[in-house]
Amino acid sequence: MPYRIIVADPSPSVQKTVQLVFAEPEFRVYPFEDGAALLESVSGIQPDALLVSLSLPGRDGYEVGRTLRSRKELATVPLIGLKGTFESMDTDRNPPADYDEIVQKPFDSER
Repeated sequence: MPYRIIVADPSPSVQKTVQLVFAEPEFRVYPFEDGAALLESVSGIQPDALLVSLSLPGRDGYEVGRTLRSRKELATVPLIGLKGTFESMDTDRNPPADYDEIVQKPFDSER
């Protein structure tokens, strides 16, 4: 059974990069462009890892991270935040503790 990875980012190039790095048959990538769609679908996917942009349209990555961590079934699933080069971290809205790691975009796909 392939590992299920969710990538939530409004950029088609980021989504495509993740799909290329985590290729089938070992992985199954589920791309989302906004936070609301991700939160509606996440329970049905039962992901093994989540990559979530902090700057999602609609329900942004700060709210999404907090909501995902509040769900018991997702409490231990790795949650990686994707932060744009020129985005500042809004520590008043969401403590970085909601995310296991924050990765700056553009990222090195080999790493």
